[in-house]
Amino acid sequence: MGINCYIIQDEKTKETMIIDPGNLPQNLIEILDAMQIKLKYILLTHCHGDHIGGVNKVKENNPELVPVGGV
Repeated sequence: MGINCYIIQDEKTKETMIIDPGNLPQNLIEILDAMQIKLKYILLTHCHGDHIGGVNKVKENNPELVPVGGV
């Protein structure tokens, strides 16, 4: 199953948004940790499993994260 996950970051503040944290949350968490990213938002485009599968694990790893939002 293909996964279309995006990481968008403000270069000045380093605040970051993840769009659709798919089914590989551990890979995503490793990338965020390696890049020392300050995750602030998770945005979901829709609720298919390949778009929302990693939400809970990413949230657990980022307790300062604001609520998840959808479009």
